[in-house]
Amino acid sequence: GVHCMGSRTRKRETDIKNFILAVPFDVTSPTPASTPPFKTPDRLSTTGNGVRISTTPLHIPTTPLPETEKANGGAVCQIMGDPTISTFDNKWYKQDGVCTYVLAMDCLFAQWFVYGRFTQFGDISSLETVTIYYGGYALELQRGWIINNNGEKLAVTLGESTQFGPMEYIFDGEYITLSFGEGNQVRWNGFNGAQVITGPQARTCGICGNNNGLPEDDFISRYRKQVTDEYQFVATWGLRQRIACHKNEPQGDVSTKATEDCSALFFHPYILKCHDVVPVADYEMACAQAVTSNTYPTWRAECNLLQSYVLQCETRGLNMSKWRERTQCTTLEEMQEFTIDNGCPQDNPPV
Repeated sequence: GVHCMGSRTRKRETDIKNFILAVPFDVTSPTPASTPPFKTPDRLSTTGNGVRISTTPLHIPTTPLPETEKANGGAVCQIMGDPTISTFDNKWYKQDGVCTYVLAMDCLFAQWFVYGRFTQFGDISSLETVTIYYGGYALELQRGWIINNNGEKLAVTLGESTQFGPMEYIFDGEYITLSFGEGNQVRWNGFNGAQVITGPQARTCGICGNNNGLPEDDFISRYRKQVTDEYQFVATWGLRQRIACHKNEPQGDVSTKATEDCSALFFHPYILKCHDVVPVADYEMACAQAVTSNTYPTWRAECNLLQSYVLQCETRGLNMSKWRERTQCTTLEEMQEFTIDNGCPQDNPPV
């Protein structure tokens, strides 16, 4: 069943603390001049609720960032569909693991973490929740646009920005956008898709890659080793769980009909205006995979993937507000009804 309200966020804070302490540190690497002074001799800082996080930088090569185009000055990682991931540096791969993984974290000072719970759905894995940990607070975004804070549901009001501790969130009818730290955001579509945005200079690690402008070195394991296999890479970023993590076998070939349906949608005249800004081929392939593996009779997986593409177009400055009506995709109201019906139970849904 769908993972819903509970006090898991508190337990996961402990998991994260243990995880951080187990990440290898290079204590011989020089400390940058901008490093804040250490507050405790054991290189740990205690947040307001007693969770301790490291303030020692991990060893990150100090090569300058190449002049690559970043979205509005930020780097974007996306998780979509039958889950496909495009990293901050635009490396694309299939994520077939079932576990809770670090999607992205601040790899210099361990000041923030974003992790995603991928659960088994039929023969595939599916992103079910996203948790943001920052400034001693942990907020879990659940299906149905629910925000869980240690078992308590936070109020989500359409169009209304809400401050919670050092984080701020707003719901626009399609995405919850949660902002934290210096220019970091997570956008959650309420069901199976997320976008993580961070600054172009941020040094990250996790299954969203390292954000150094080079897609070829994104598969850096938690132990600072370069690997080539997708699951070998992803598995090192899994949090220990009571139930063992596992990998699904890759699905067979995509169906011809799925390929045709996705091509027709992604090459719709209204969508063409974004092709020069956001290349479409990888989204089209991810769409065909998602349509082939879809088992929800009322779920149009191709529209769900197009939603991810449109979000990337809008992140890069295009106005795509009429995409649903122009492409005759699922209407906003139909999508909202499906998301709430298939999400966690709630008395007062945000729409």
